[in-house]
Amino acid sequence: MSSQSRPAPAQISATSGDPEHKGAAMAMYTTAAGGAAFLGTGVVAAVFALGGGGQAVTWTFVGLYACAFVMIHFLDVPQGRPHRGTR
Repeated sequence: MSSQSRPAPAQISATSGDPEHKGAAMAMYTTAAGGAAFLGTGVVAAVFALGGGGQAVTWTFVGLYACAFVMIHFLDVPQGRPHRGTR
């Protein structure tokens, strides 16, 4: 598989940021993807268990995305600080 045919999110995660931390970027990407698959199934099961249907599941995910949209504005990523363990 050439680098041109990799999925865009994996390619962006692997090549963005500090080139010395590509492994950490890929680990975070795969952890997030696995967590989303696991928690997404739980959200669907919880909505159905509470008596909701397909439309309720859709609106639940809309609400979760809206919450994430609001919370991302409070995320503060320090720039320019040296990493631990680097020289």
